[in-house]
Amino acid sequence: MIEQVLRDAALHGQVAFEKTHYVGAPIVYANLEEAMEIFMNFHMEGYFNDSPQVTKVIAELERDLKTHEMNDGRISITPACTVYVCQKPAR
Repeated sequence: MIEQVLRDAALHGQVAFEKTHYVGAPIVYANLEEAMEIFMNFHMEGYFNDSPQVTKVIAELERDLKTHEMNDGRISITPACTVYVCQKPAR
């Protein structure tokens, strides 16, 4: 959605932008339990630990992490991010 808005603004001369996509080296967790622990308590900062939705969150996270499971049971996640640099066009 961000890129769609930026493209529209660029078409109307409101902004100029560049997009760069970065991909990091895979992060490998020993097993699903280790990955769950890190995602729940580090990435999500424990936000859902006391939430009434914790069961749903755990199930969804587990399902997502299993899509990154390797044959030996380790979980391999390749980090990535997209950086947008926006500027107001010179007049």
